[in-house]
Amino acid sequence: MPELLAEQPDLPHYEPVGEYGQRQRFFEALARAILITSKPLLLLIDDLQWCDQETLEWLHFLLRFDPRAQLLIIGCVR
Repeated sequence: MPELLAEQPDLPHYEPVGEYGQRQRFFEALARAILITSKPLLLLIDDLQWCDQETLEWLHFLLRFDPRAQLLIIGCVR
């Protein structure tokens, strides 16, 4: 919200986030949404062969996001 700088000039200036940074924020938001519970979680992905590259990269990110998470991922491939 750039108008905040007009009201409070002592705030740090906003620097645009690049495409990579936006993607990392999106990946992190998805990972936090999935891992919000403290209970064990099963994530079942059917037809894994149809996943695009970004989905696979997010799964890789999710697996490394919180090593203490009780998460089991099962993927089905034809």
